[in-house]
Amino acid sequence: MLGLLEEMADQLERTPTLAEFAEVFSRSVPAEDARIDIERSPAVIVATAGNKRVSGDTAQVDDLEDHVYAAVSNVFNVLVTTWPGSDAPKLSALLVEISEVLREMPAQSVTGVGRNTRLKLQGPSAHRRPQPGDVVSIPSGKGGYRLAVVVARNRFGIAYGLFKGRHAIPRIPGNDHAIYPLPVYSDDRSVTNGTWKILGTRESLLQRFPRDPVIYHFKGPAESPDGTLRELSEEEVVLTELAKSYYNQAYMSHVLQDELDQGLCKVGI
Repeated sequence: MLGLLEEMADQLERTPTLAEFAEVFSRSVPAEDARIDIERSPAVIVATAGNKRVSGDTAQVDDLEDHVYAAVSNVFNVLVTTWPGSDAPKLSALLVEISEVLREMPAQSVTGVGRNTRLKLQGPSAHRRPQPGDVVSIPSGKGGYRLAVVVARNRFGIAYGLFKGRHAIPRIPGNDHAIYPLPVYSDDRSVTNGTWKILGTRESLLQRFPRDPVIYHFKGPAESPDGTLRELSEEEVVLTELAKSYYNQAYMSHVLQDELDQGLCKVGI
């Protein structure tokens, strides 16, 4: 734990705050780890002092490098592998252990920690239906995870905005993370059955995608969720490659998961 705090301090060029420490853990919840009973989805970890939540500016957490989050994952892994008994520990119980260690850290390693400091779990019950702004991790058959944000729910289904790349550790992407320009429609079955995990909610990511994505009909107009039809712009024609016979923009979620591994060439991904 001390090494994690030292790494955060090195990258932030100052002592990390308790709020930043909690935010890093919140973004690093091992949502895909079957060894842990995660009671909330998305699992939001907050710092408290007594019954009061500790707040603060956590914007600089966006700039931390991946190995900080890898260090957090290692903390969870050590706790799980040394956990007594055969039952999967609850995430809330792991946070009790982490809180105890945190209170024992040198005072200069993190600001805002006191004897009543706790890390606590918040969020709705697990396996809820995803809502716009929710970020989900999609397991890849090639290893790691792909990331998507729920852009909209409408009569076409669930619109997912997709982020480029595969990630060994699934965590919420920054606002400048590379995206694929066309959201894809699917369902939420893979979320509600636990295959895709909700990592958290970041409404700021919605600005990267169309608010109500249209469906591009083959060699035809674009249809909005309210049924309005319009002709495509030249840019949209090029983007969607409508001249190709294999264009598709909607998939069942388990099919979408497989198609992502194949490159999802139907939407230029």
